[in-house]
Amino acid sequence: MKLNLGSGISGPAALNVITRDHTGWKHIDICPLYETTECYDITQGIRESDNSVEMIWMGDFFEHLLRHKARFVLKECFRVLQKDGILLISVPDMVIAMNKWLIDDGMGDIEQLIWGQQDEINQKNCIPDSHFAGYTEVSLKKALTTAGFERVERVSIHRIWFELAMRAYKRAHISPSLYLPLGLAD
Repeated sequence: MKLNLGSGISGPAALNVITRDHTGWKHIDICPLYETTECYDITQGIRESDNSVEMIWMGDFFEHLLRHKARFVLKECFRVLQKDGILLISVPDMVIAMNKWLIDDGMGDIEQLIWGQQDEINQKNCIPDSHFAGYTEVSLKKALTTAGFERVERVSIHRIWFELAMRAYKRAHISPSLYLPLGLAD
């Protein structure tokens, strides 16, 4: 099984940036108006069993979570991923976005990359589309490794100028008792 977390308004089509094969994917979002397999708030926990998921895709979603909830979601991703499972995550790169915003003197459309689409007048979004956190390569890598992920690497998924995408692996951990000399683990 594979999870598309925060699948958004695009639903299954959101996977097209990483695969054309949608077989075995569950699409999960909090918004009941979106095309999803399941509709629930993953900041309350992912509803899959431990070590049951092969891959997780979080595309342009993670920045919509408050930091403390984001940390919990990463731990949940780690919990449900099976050994050698992969988490792919894509967010706006705040180093690039903020530098462009500063160069442009705060003018232009860069604000949406930094703070999200905040349509307070028309309230077109079914949930607020504000960005509650921003990430740099260093801060996202730290968040992933703190949650337990190993071999965290930057990758290109969307191939757009402001993308910060990472691939992180859940590796099997050797029991600490295996490091002890024979006879000392008893």
